[in-house]
Amino acid sequence: MLTTDNSDNDVDVVAWKYFFFFVLLYFYFLVLSSNMARPGKTKESSKEKKLRRKEFAETQKQVKTIVVPGLIAIAIFIMAYVYIKTRPRDGFID
Repeated sequence: MLTTDNSDNDVDVVAWKYFFFFVLLYFYFLVLSSNMARPGKTKESSKEKKLRRKEFAETQKQVKTIVVPGLIAIAIFIMAYVYIKTRPRDGFID
């Protein structure tokens, strides 16, 4: 009597099911992340868009005036610390 082992076939079917599930999931999130207008969400008016752009420009200005000088100050302190800790001493004999 011939018997067929379908365990390999079952594994292939399950693998294809998972493959198609993840492909469908990928396209579902792709559609959700697109810039399409969704029901219940109102379009942004030109006045709101100008206000948003103005706020973004102000934020960029604050980054340039606050964050960049802060990072430069931190870098200077690190360089000064390394210089002080690694400078040659007066009584150092080789």
